[in-house]
Amino acid sequence: MMKKTPYIIICFAALLTLLCACGEDRWPAYYEYTADNLWIDGVMREHYLWVEDMPASKELTSNYFATNDAFLSAVKNEEDSYTSLDSLTTIKADYGMTYNMLKLSDEDVYAGLVTYVEPGSPAGIAGIERGTWIMEVDGAGITSENSSKVLKDGSDHLLTMGRYTVVTDETGEETSYISAYAYAPLGEAAVYERLDVPYRNVLTVGSHTVGYLLCNRFTAESADIIAASNEFANAGVTDVVLDLRYNSNSTLEGMQLLASVVAPSSALGNTLATLKYSSKAKPEWPTTLILSTPQGGSNLNLSTLYVLTSSNTKGLPEHLINCLKSYMTVVVVGSTTAGEAYATEVFDNTEFGLQLRVVTGVVYDANGTEAEFTGFTPDVRVSDTSSPSAVLPFGNAGEALLAAALQQMAE
Repeated sequence: MMKKTPYIIICFAALLTLLCACGEDRWPAYYEYTADNLWIDGVMREHYLWVEDMPASKELTSNYFATNDAFLSAVKNEEDSYTSLDSLTTIKADYGMTYNMLKLSDEDVYAGLVTYVEPGSPAGIAGIERGTWIMEVDGAGITSENSSKVLKDGSDHLLTMGRYTVVTDETGEETSYISAYAYAPLGEAAVYERLDVPYRNVLTVGSHTVGYLLCNRFTAESADIIAASNEFANAGVTDVVLDLRYNSNSTLEGMQLLASVVAPSSALGNTLATLKYSSKAKPEWPTTLILSTPQGGSNLNLSTLYVLTSSNTKGLPEHLINCLKSYMTVVVVGSTTAGEAYATEVFDNTEFGLQLRVVTGVVYDANGTEAEFTGFTPDVRVSDTSSPSAVLPFGNAGEALLAAALQQMAE
């Protein structure tokens, strides 16, 4: 949303004055112990909603030497439960997949149920799919002894992959099992591009032509959102299932873009949301989001939107749901969202390996009502991994959350 600047320089001068008060420049000796907290301080003083409540730099001299979490606690508003720190994972080398390690029998046999695969990652290149099982690594089975160490070294491996199968005999009794079906040559962990929209699909379900869109991040530069809007429009899509279960790091401009794609055409030209910042807000920060025909894209003119959520659905995806409810029916399917009722922005620092989420503003819907929620409770509560047979590739009509949304359309 907002351009990031070298904040360390701002706080460097303030702390340098304190450290040199005795006439001796001791900064070189202290920089390595304070630079990370100086960065946190600089970001907060430029973007934080409650910047006026932050202690003055001269009151924080000893805090700059504290742990990152302790420093953040010292500078943020005591009622602020949203501003937080995390380790920076977006640029680390990895395999590009997540999996749940499960015990399959009393004979100490384990396997990993794959729950997510990023296209273009080593796992994606290896052809691994969500819903398949990692049964062996380099020919060795997985047991209680090695299950916590599987695929932790970042090296290349040959995986034995399995599929979950349910068989019904002539008496109607069901038997389920996992059987090997292929080998997957998994390359070593790598840094790869993480896509804003890694999966999309068009399905025909009864009289409905359904556009499915897994959107892990929306920004004004999300070309895939524009492409999907045109693809869905050309296909005559009548309903959209918007999958936001992994979305927690989006932008206000992206929220405006995505809302403009799915909103009723009668809402175009109207206000989606307004925002209020601190007294240090810059003129270029957006204060009003207007629904409008996406440049280069299509408005799908929907009256109902089906949104898939999880506890990882955080921040602006939640505001998207909240603000669209002023113009259309939004059916939430999945798990309760995180409940981040303020506008936040995420700042990454690769030097320190830190990711800082900062409360930047207050969000109001089209009616001028301040957002107040502790997480959206789904209209249809569904766990995406409770049934192994329904952990299927994204966009598959049998996948647990998508199936539940399609069922809602049919009712």
